[in-house]
Amino acid sequence: MTLCRNRAEQRGIRFLGTSHKDVADDRTFDFIILRHTLSYLPDRPMFYDWFAQHTTPQGGIVVVDALDNEFWVHPSLPLLEGGNRKFKEDVHGTGGRRDLIDVLPGELA
Repeated sequence: MTLCRNRAEQRGIRFLGTSHKDVADDRTFDFIILRHTLSYLPDRPMFYDWFAQHTTPQGGIVVVDALDNEFWVHPSLPLLEGGNRKFKEDVHGTGGRRDLIDVLPGELA
């Protein structure tokens, strides 16, 4: 990772591993990668507003998130599957949503 970070920084690319809430108000980005993030935000529209304010006009976003309908285990592992089911219920109970594939196109349009 250090080699990757050093090579990227030589090309003017910087990595920030932080919450969007910790970013300075005047900071803008050309590109944002969200990895397992949107599922846990109870107010995704608020984040989209933040994204619009902190990206350049050509700015982009890559979303890597859960696709729970495609999750399967073989052979069955009841402990893992039960833990995953409880985790999804907990996320949903706090306002999050794990499976976003059907809503993201409309939300990001």
